[in-house]
Amino acid sequence: MKELSEVEKLFVMEVLDTHGEYIMDLLSGSIEDLNLRITDELLNSLNYKVEQRAIGGIDIKMPVEAKDALK
Repeated sequence: MKELSEVEKLFVMEVLDTHGEYIMDLLSGSIEDLNLRITDELLNSLNYKVEQRAIGGIDIKMPVEAKDALK
């Protein structure tokens, strides 16, 4: 997979900030409609807010809520 340029990364983050909640609503609705929900684990794993961090020289993207877990 090709590394995104800074402009492309900013575009993706802007789109997710603008439309991420709508996409999550569609996904969670589909999970419910298709009876894929056994526990809340799948629904709780949906997240559109990410930040990019470098850890050990490797760029990763992680849910914003997980960033404090690495401290």
